[in-house]
Amino acid sequence: MAARPGAPAPEAGRELSARATRDPIRLRTAPGGAVYLARCGGPAISSSGVRALLVAGRPVGNLVPVPVLDHIRRHSLYRGVYGG
Repeated sequence: MAARPGAPAPEAGRELSARATRDPIRLRTAPGGAVYLARCGGPAISSSGVRALLVAGRPVGNLVPVPVLDHIRRHSLYRGVYGG
């Protein structure tokens, strides 16, 4: 499981708590498996936040990979509000 930066860790009740680990080795050695809680890097922004920036005409180049921005432009997504 991965938590998005800036968001609280996912909650799945007692079962998750009992199986949660930060030790990747335990994934192979725990009877019945384990759940590794990964910390992910990256900007603390959601896709809705990126869309809101695009609608406002603000740059998002540092928030999304170049191929994603190219796709937005190529398919005229957010046309009229992003200059597409």
